[in-house]
Amino acid sequence: QRAAAWIEGMRADGAIVSIDGWGNSNIDFATALEEIGKRDIPVVGMSFVGTQAQFVVTNQYMDTIVDFNKSKEGIETEVVGENNVVELDAKKALAFLKLKMKNKEK
Repeated sequence: QRAAAWIEGMRADGAIVSIDGWGNSNIDFATALEEIGKRDIPVVGMSFVGTQAQFVVTNQYMDTIVDFNKSKEGIETEVVGENNVVELDAKKALAFLKLKMKNKEK
């Protein structure tokens, strides 16, 4: 709730939230997206999803998640930095956010 209150207080037109982790971190991530969405602020998430696992919890505000998996198999590898967020991931998230903001105006 605190992050969402800050975003609302800043009068942000939208937000991009990213997660680095699994399990309990998913709960915090889902809650942050939900609290931001409840305030009618368009939100896009970024996470490594791949094919290894699903989110521990989900909600209606998790409809736009940019997956920054880079491996062909969709799994976490032992290659340092392989699944890091890169400029293309950021551009995707920003494009999705702009689309959600535009749709909100209608």
